[in-house]
Amino acid sequence: AVDKAIADVSSQWARLQDKGRMDEAQVRACRERLLPASAIAELADCELVVEAIVERLDVKKPLFAELEGVVSEAAVLVTNTSSLSVTAIAAGCRKPQRVAGYHFFNPVPLMKVVEVIAGLKTDNGVCTRLAAYAREMGIGRSTTALDALVGSSDIDAVYISTTNELHRDQAIAAARAGKH
Repeated sequence: AVDKAIADVSSQWARLQDKGRMDEAQVRACRERLLPASAIAELADCELVVEAIVERLDVKKPLFAELEGVVSEAAVLVTNTSSLSVTAIAAGCRKPQRVAGYHFFNPVPLMKVVEVIAGLKTDNGVCTRLAAYAREMGIGRSTTALDALVGSSDIDAVYISTTNELHRDQAIAAARAGKH
């Protein structure tokens, strides 16, 4: 599975390079930053873990519980779900305040839109950190308030939801409109 994931990501980078959206140095830098892990224990030093597995609550909840036993108390655990409740996923965790949704819109290299979703117990600081991290990745611009739509003219946006509801259409509309 790890080898297939590396091959898939490398293929995406190659396509972006072929289209002139990335140059050879950028692709090389991305490959150098890619650190594959074949066991959950290898994630122990991670400050942010983004889960993107099958959309089944009965699979996600035990994974998050296992991750809590591996990562530091300060680590943030996020799900890339587009259909499940962040609150339900976090319900099996000892520290549900550090669990949030971080839904990247497809295709990620082109859309550059991420939705930050707070569960009912998610700490506001977690959402702020996730929005800041998205901006570091080149998605959206700075925001200080929750429930904010943030965008730029090249269809970058960060949408932060504090209602534990997914607002895909609103996030995409805001990105296309360039709302700030």
